[in-house]
Formats: sequence, structure tokens, C-alpha cells
Amino acid sequence: MDEVLGQMITAYRDATVYSDHAYVKLQIKEQEQWREQEEEARVAWGENRQLSIHTSALRVVCNGEKWYAAIAPQWQDLDGQVVVRSAPERVDFDALHQDSMIKSQLMGGLGPLVQLELLLSDQPLAEMLAATTRKQMLSPLPIEGQTCRRIELVTEEGAFVLWIDQEQYLLRRLELPGAQWATAASDQKEDSVRWSVEFEQAAFAADKEGARFTFDMPSDARPVEAFVAPPKPVPVDLYGKQVQRFTFQTIEGEEWSDEEIAGKQVVLMWFNIHPASEFNLRQLELLASRYRDNPDWKIYAIFAEPARLPSDQLRQVLMDWGVTVPVLLDTQSVGRDQFSLSVAPAVVVMNREAVVQTIIVEKEESLEKRLLEDMKRLDAGELLADANRAAEKQLRTEYQALVAVNSPEDATLVALPRAGVREAAEPQQLSLVRLWESRDVQLPLDLQVLGTGGAEQRLVVLESAKTVVEFDAGGTVVARHTLDVPESARIDLLRGVTAEDGRQFVAVTGTLGQQVYLLDGGYRHVASYPPPGQRHDGINDVRFADLNQDGAPELYVGFWGPLGVHVISLDGQRSWSSRIAANVLSLAPRPGSGAYAGALLVSNDRGGIYVFDAKGESKRTITVPGQNIHHLFNSDRENGVTGYLGIAFAPNEAPSAIGLAANFEEQWSLELSPGPFRGQLVTYGKFLHETRGDWILAGSDGTIRVIGQDGEFFDYFSLGQAVTALATGQYQGQSCLFVATDESLIAYQLVKKSD
Repeated sequence: MDEVLGQMITAYRDATVYSDHAYVKLQIKEQEQWREQEEEARVAWGENRQLSIHTSALRVVCNGEKWYAAIAPQWQDLDGQVVVRSAPERVDFDALHQDSMIKSQLMGGLGPLVQLELLLSDQPLAEMLAATTRKQMLSPLPIEGQTCRRIELVTEEGAFVLWIDQEQYLLRRLELPGAQWATAASDQKEDSVRWSVEFEQAAFAADKEGARFTFDMPSDARPVEAFVAPPKPVPVDLYGKQVQRFTFQTIEGEEWSDEEIAGKQVVLMWFNIHPASEFNLRQLELLASRYRDNPDWKIYAIFAEPARLPSDQLRQVLMDWGVTVPVLLDTQSVGRDQFSLSVAPAVVVMNREAVVQTIIVEKEESLEKRLLEDMKRLDAGELLADANRAAEKQLRTEYQALVAVNSPEDATLVALPRAGVREAAEPQQLSLVRLWESRDVQLPLDLQVLGTGGAEQRLVVLESAKTVVEFDAGGTVVARHTLDVPESARIDLLRGVTAEDGRQFVAVTGTLGQQVYLLDGGYRHVASYPPPGQRHDGINDVRFADLNQDGAPELYVGFWGPLGVHVISLDGQRSWSSRIAANVLSLAPRPGSGAYAGALLVSNDRGGIYVFDAKGESKRTITVPGQNIHHLFNSDRENGVTGYLGIAFAPNEAPSAIGLAANFEEQWSLELSPGPFRGQLVTYGKFLHETRGDWILAGSDGTIRVIGQDGEFFDYFSLGQAVTALATGQYQGQSCLFVATDESLIAYQLVKKSD
């Protein structure tokens, strides 16, 4: 048996070409009736880095020069996104799993693409073989006219049966253990499930139909370098709507009407038989235990698919999940027709007037905390619908901007919609003193000033070609380096830090990148985080800080999606993580002295500011009355923070800048240019004697605004070019402003004109 398995593995490893018309077949017997489901699982492999994967949900093509990927809209609507990028040096699982959504589709289908593992993996079937407790050779049987040796591998999950062609050692069929499908949805017996992968027309030869390595680009395609996960399908128009006169059925078969909850505040959670529903229901159970004796609240779980499961089997599922919350059956499709819900699990919170205030759909890691927070606010008489609606609409605006940023152009900014570049204009109250200009840069994306100032100061410019150029304070190029990062990595953000012992480090990543790369002072690779293959929705911000003041800075990583915030040491090891603040948009470490010293301030899509101490403990959430703070920047100075700058978004409006005092009281606000916002277009310095510090902001139209921390000074100017990044530093002991455009890098002093 081991010899046959070894010969099969060798045959696939040595194959230069392969093709099949495979599909996954699942049959489940429910109430004496067989229900069948099939999904395509085709794979083709060719010379010169050629690969084709065609499942019911996913299409991936690598023709040796370009890499294409598309997800079928009926599986996930991505607004026409199609991945287009250069073919990787090596076509393997790392290349496939570089995009978390591709990985999710590969792992989340009806069955495994085992032929892909045999062709690409260095250790094919290793997990299955390691879990095997017993092997046996079964009697041979034919498939497609080919006699197959059948090997049964028994594991704790059940038995796998491999049908191996005895002539070419091709895998013709893989029978899978049906135990995971033998749930309450079936007849509770493993023999009521038949599950297999059928490798029809498998051959170590090119596909007879040909054209497997070509990709037909849809006419409405939106090319991206990596898929951008869309916002969850929240029915935004439901916010603020009064929903009344609906009925459910109790699990005992009696009619239930909304008269039962008249004048009460209500939490309704629709669920189905799925791990995501189980996860959310367990959190709902914890929440319900807190409110069991509270007469003002009613909490119900609503089964969304009562026709699929008899009540006695549903009771067993609920018992297995530990659910005691009252359960109702949605026999009239109320969730779909009156609450506009398209997925389960889904949670709706209504106030006493039956007006929808909160909607949470799909699996939510912090469901109990989010609901508890909103319920307390409703108890205090707040109305949440308008703020939640605005936050959801802003998510959609951010999503569209992120899709644009991921466009496979030569530079990140090329894809960003701009408001039209403003003509060159001089400031009214300031004089621009040009110190130097350099054109020894190519499409700069980010700027960082490293060092302690003066002669030791270095200005580091990140270029679009994954290179960095170092300038001294006088504008002379002193070095140019190629970043030690994977060729396929997209890089548009750079952070730098100098440790107490003098060592310098740089962190680079891309908008919604899958990893942040930690490099030493020579731009050599030190560590990557998270490890390759870990699925997530992308990184939105990274910052260095030594919040625990031990002399060793740490790298703070903010994730879009549920991963929240992770903190890693300078050798790439995780120190702590927190999922409390999901969908992170920006990080603002707060070193120095004064209020919130040693804290990490996190802003996200919900508009609040989360405060974490140096050990990762969540201390509080700060809200600015009347404002949602989506991005936060601090005025970091040696003697502490004098204030903050917030960026707020509102649907169909230009972003706003909000000046905040050290205690987060609003001091001023200013509407910015329309168009997407990037953190690289904000910097802080001390230019004017009459201010405590100055914020410099560039808009998408090229306008550069200068605002005093207290809002008492304001001026603006334009270079007549789009600005790609800003930074502040020192030149001969004076503050200077560095401005990067698509064509050059310019250093200015800002001098107040005499009255």
C-alpha cells in the first residue's frame, strides 16, 4: 500500500502537464429522500508556470506571464473585481494563499482540491497520512475503463478511500468521510451521506479542449492586484425604519406576534445550521444571561430555515450548542421580506418604538461586546440609527477607495480618483522658502524622517519600484536600496524607528497588504508578520512605539476585519493582540507624558477612539460629541502631545479634518478636498512662533493646508501638482516641510510674512 501511495505521489510530483474535469459530489439522505449537490473542481497544470483552477466559485489562471483570478458573483459579489498581476517566480501554495479571499474559496468549497495538493505541495497528503490510524487495501474496481487500486485510510474523522489508476497512478476518485455532514440536518447516520471527489478525464496530458490557460476578461471588470473584501451585506436602508406587524411560530407550533414585544427593546437574531450561527448564538446566550431579569429587554433567536429541519431535531441542535434563549421559527420569511436580511446569522436591535437601531450580520467575533455597548446606550435614551447608517455608508466609501488603490497601476496614487489638481497658488500669510528640490526619485509613495535631527537626520523616500532613496538634510542622495521583500508584495507605506541602542528598523507594507515586512537599517529582511498563509482581510496601518519604555520599540499592526490590533517585537514575535477594535483604520501610539501617556489609540469604522495600555488591556472608548473619528493622528513632541487631528467621513461628502485638544475636545473643523484620504498626506511640525504646533494636510486636489493646533491660524497653497506624501524635519536647525509629488521631492521653510 505504501508503495502504491508513494508511486502516486511521485507521478504527480514529476508531472509536467496535467488536466482533469473534476467535480465534488455530495449526497445527503434527509427524511428518506436523497439530496444531491455538485461543484466543479477542475485543475490543469502546464510547463512554464501554467496553472488553471476552475471551481463553481473561483477561476484562477496563470499563463506564465500574468496571474488572473475571479470569484463568481453568485458566490460573492465583489463589484467586478478581477485580480491581475505578474506571474510569481514559483507557482505554489504560497502564491495561491497570498490573497486571503482566494485561499478562503479554495478551503471553503464543497470538497478539497486534492489534485492541486499533489501537484504543488512539497509534502502532499501529509496531514491525511499523519492522521491515519489504519490502512487497508480494498478490492480493485474500474472507473472510466481503468482498473483502480483502492486504499482505505482510516482516521478519527472517518475513512478516506483513494481510487488509484494502477497503470498511470492517477487519482481517479477520493471518497471522503461523511461524518461532518451527518448532523441534525441528515438522518443522523454516516451511511446517509455520500461524499466524493470525481476526477473525470484525469490525465498527465494537456486538456483536449485546450484554452485552459487563457482568461476572458469581463467587459465590466475592475482589475486589482488583490481582492478587496466588500462590506458585510447590511441592509443600510433598514436603519431608522419602524418594523411592525410581523409573526413567527414558536418551536411548539403556536403563533407568535410582535404584540409580545410591544413597548420593549428587542434583540432578534436569525440563525441557521452553520458554525457561524453557532458562534454568534453562544455569544447571544451570554448576553441573554445578563438581561434575564431585565423586564425592559426581550431577546429571541429566530430559526431562518424551519422547512429544512423538524422541531425535534432543532431542539437537539440547540441543546448541543448550549442555547436556552427563546427560539422562534421564521415560517413566513419575515427576515427576508420585512427586515431585508439576505444572510444568517443576522442580528437586529430595535428600541421601544420598534425602530431599527443596530444591525450585525455574519459571524462577529465581538458580538456580545458590541450588543452590550449599544444596549447600554439605548437604555440611556440615545438613538443609534443615524450614526450606524453613516458608518455603514462610510464602509462602502472606504471599500470603493480601497478597490481603486489596489488597481494594478505603476503607482498607488494613479488609481485614486482626485478632485482635479488645483492651479499653483501662493499662501496668503506665509512665505515659501524653497531650500532644495530633487528629481532623483521615481513616483514617491511615502516619506519618513529618521534620526535625531541635524546632520544625523535622514529623509527616506519610498518609491513605487519597492526601492528607497536616502537624502541628507541638504537634499543630497546618499544611498539607494532595494527592499528585501517578496517580488509579489505591494508596498506603499513605510515606517521607521531608532531603538535606544542606536539600531534602526523599517517596516513596510501595502494598503490591505497580507504581511508587514520588518527590515533592519540596511533594509535587509528581519521578519514578516503575520506568518505566510494566515487568512485575514488586510493590514491598514502600522506604527513603531516604545509604550512600555523598556528601550525596545515594538511594531503595532492594525488589521481591517476582525483581527483588530497585533503587537510584535523587533524579532517578529507577537507580544499581544486584541480583537476589541475591529476594522482598524489608523493607529496613534501615545508616548511621552501627560494624559494617555503610554497608551495606544485606535480608530476604526465605528467612529470611536479605543484606548489600550502598553500590555494590551482595553481601558476605555473615547467619543467626540457630534463627530465620528475614523483616522487619528497625534502631535508627537518631546514634551508630550499638545493635541490630535481627526479625520471624519460622511456619506456623499468630502472628508473633514477635526482639531482636538489633548483632552479630545473639538477645537476646529475644516472640510477637505473631495476624494480618498491617505495617511501619508498628514504631518505635524512647529513652524510658527504664535502656535503650539502646526498640522499640514494635503488634499487630493494638491492643496496643502497649514492649520495651527488651536485653529487660530490657517493658510493654504498649491504647487499645481498632485501631492503624494508629506513629512517634517530639520534643516540647519529650522523646521522644514518635505513635499513629494509624482515628479520630485521639495524641501521648504514656512516663514510668517511680516505684517
